Amino acid sequence: MFFRKGLSLCVAIWMVLTSLYVQAQQINTDSLEKRYHRDSISARAKDTGTIYLSDTSVTSLVVKLEELTAALNKVNSTLRRGFDTSALAYELPYYEKIISLVDDNLDNDYNQYNLRNLYVTKTLLVQIEKKMKGWQTDLIQYSKKMSQINADILALANDSSFRKMPEDTTLLFLYFQQYLEVSKKWNLTDSLHRVTLKKVGILQNRIAKAYINVSDLTDDVSYRISNYKKIIWEKEESPLWQANSSEYRVSFFESISTSLVRSFRVLQFYYKLTWTQRMLNVVIALVFFLWVFFNRRLILTKGNKDSLDVLHYTGKRSWLPGLLVFFTVAPFLYQAPPAFYVELLWFFMLIVATVMSWKDWGAHFRKYWIAILALFLCFGLSNVLVQSSLGERWVIFILNILAIVLGYFMLKLQPFDKVIYPKYMREVIWLFMLTNVLALFFNIYGRFTLAKFLSNSSIIGVSLAVSLHILLELVLEALYLQLEAHKSWRVTSYLHYNEIKEKFRNFLLVGAILFWFFAIMWSLNVFDTILEKVTELFNMPLELGNIQFTISNILTFVIIIWISTFLARLLTYFFGTTDQQFASTQKNKLGSWVLLLRMAIIGGGFLLAIGAAGIPTDKLTIVIGALGVGIGFGMQNIVNNLVSGLILAFEKPMQIGDVIELGTRIGTVKEIGIRSSKISTFEGSDIIVPNGEFISQQLVNWTHNNSYRRIELLIGVAYGTDLIKATEGIKQVLEANNDVMLHPPISILVHDFADSAVNFRILFWTNNYDRWTILKSEILKAVYQKFDELGVNIPFPQRDLHIKSLSEEAGRILKPNV
Repeated sequence: MFFRKGLSLCVAIWMVLTSLYVQAQQINTDSLEKRYHRDSISARAKDTGTIYLSDTSVTSLVVKLEELTAALNKVNSTLRRGFDTSALAYELPYYEKIISLVDDNLDNDYNQYNLRNLYVTKTLLVQIEKKMKGWQTDLIQYSKKMSQINADILALANDSSFRKMPEDTTLLFLYFQQYLEVSKKWNLTDSLHRVTLKKVGILQNRIAKAYINVSDLTDDVSYRISNYKKIIWEKEESPLWQANSSEYRVSFFESISTSLVRSFRVLQFYYKLTWTQRMLNVVIALVFFLWVFFNRRLILTKGNKDSLDVLHYTGKRSWLPGLLVFFTVAPFLYQAPPAFYVELLWFFMLIVATVMSWKDWGAHFRKYWIAILALFLCFGLSNVLVQSSLGERWVIFILNILAIVLGYFMLKLQPFDKVIYPKYMREVIWLFMLTNVLALFFNIYGRFTLAKFLSNSSIIGVSLAVSLHILLELVLEALYLQLEAHKSWRVTSYLHYNEIKEKFRNFLLVGAILFWFFAIMWSLNVFDTILEKVTELFNMPLELGNIQFTISNILTFVIIIWISTFLARLLTYFFGTTDQQFASTQKNKLGSWVLLLRMAIIGGGFLLAIGAAGIPTDKLTIVIGALGVGIGFGMQNIVNNLVSGLILAFEKPMQIGDVIELGTRIGTVKEIGIRSSKISTFEGSDIIVPNGEFISQQLVNWTHNNSYRRIELLIGVAYGTDLIKATEGIKQVLEANNDVMLHPPISILVHDFADSAVNFRILFWTNNYDRWTILKSEILKAVYQKFDELGVNIPFPQRDLHIKSLSEEAGRILKPNV
């Protein structure tokens, strides 16, 4: 008895000391937030202890030990396969090296004279800052997770039930043995936990230090950019005729070598940080290549090789268009890419464009284009030079003169073919000459940075104009291949390339002009400034009474409404019959669903536009109330037509392709709209009918359930004709025609006795409403031929004229009046 009590006391003391030691270690390593969680969990543990205060059974103790063991196993598993700090520890020195390199470069005085370089540096720093912040978030989440698990274990270990020992010594020994095994796991878990927390703490300190350095460098770069924008228009160097080589720190060739080395280094760093944009670029180019390749192969498989003769760029090779898309679109996918990277991508773009269009260009334009390639290389190399030199100024001076002369000779060419050359080619050449003239004067008077910007933007303008024109034609040819390869599809069968080509060309032309404008603004280093100003303008709060809004809210609202309306019209174009020029009774059962979808798209677009624009719902309620008043006074008809359109969609009294009769109007339903519907008459005209008239008037639908039509003929035969023989002849003619239905049966009736004929009334049915007039004509011709064979006469109107002679006496009486 004494041994059992002594052993119980030792175990209890050991558990208390262990618990106090663990809690002391936890207090030293946990944050205030972790301490708060631990205290709350400990409080819950005490509550649990009071619940099980009277439970001294061995089974309860064993269950609690098993729970504690499972919790320890979970922690060990989490620690072994948890947060992998090795990868983070491997990558962190790389980014620390970038931060150190940027810090060293910013200490050089030369770098402040390159605005694009400052933008690139800021972009690198922002991306590194995002990386550091992401790592910090991951480490904090992992620490919180481990703290929560550790708190749960402490709650189990501090359970007062463990202090109630079994009275039986054998059971006490077994219990104590099992408890020792749990203690070993506890020590192992505690050791792993402390090591992990130590690693995480060290990494958190390094990341926090790097994050602070990046933030400081970002502020420094932003300050330099703002200062550079203020002095860019000021004279920074001596006039060209007064310049001396002693004023410059390096020579022209030294500037080239150091700048190229630095550009490759920045490109290496930037290339590693922007793999997402590169993958997106590859996906875009690959999708375009596969789109063209498979459509072209499908056309060849169908034996329509002649349809590829009209293609200029995609007729034979599909990989070149994919490369052109890759190199042209790439710079627009990056945020402030390095100048060297952009120049490199666009030079490859020019090479691909040259290969694709060489055979289409004239001999003179080929020579001029080679000169453009040379100027692109020279101006592009000058654009990446960080340190200016006297030799570079004279080289740019000579190149500007050559560019002006080149533009003059290009303008002397014959009018450019708009299929081969850009639509505004002459205007682009004039702009090319003007910017080189300005660059020439800026260089002469010492504003060399502006001269470099203008020179580079001039050559980018010409080269991109040609390349974007080729890209525009590529997209049009890809669309042509899509339509030609899938003519049998429901959607593409309605589309005609020649009809949509010009509309789509204008749309693409607007996009190409925007891309060209963005590229010019980038080359002039004003794109970011313009973007900041536009963003500031769009986000400027405006007030109208008590309502606050911004221009971006208005634009968002308008754009979403326009997109929803466009999609609604697109549904009508694809699944309606708006392309049909003549009435047809080919029924389109999707008509009502299309109407419902159009309503859903427009309604959903309206609600989405309201939410995206940030319009308060209480203000919307006021607007709806005002609209209700307006509806009560002047918009009853419009609302009536809208509701009637909804009724038409659900009740479906007519569908697209049905032949209907509404009052005196008869025709084929061509389109069922939200407010009105379109009826195409058999004379070729279209009637726009408000939907309210279909509900308020009597609507006759000839083809609602089927396309049957009863045809009535009145045929007369001469008096004295064998009516049975004439009836059999008519019946033979009707039964011989495949378009005449035998059920319902044919009716041949003697209608009446006319002045000169016995009239037959013939009634029969056809299952093709479209051909009933043609069928009627065929039956009449066949009956006429049959009557001729049978000798049945078809009489024409006859009248008997009786002439009565007058007496001589009557003649004398009437003669004076004649």
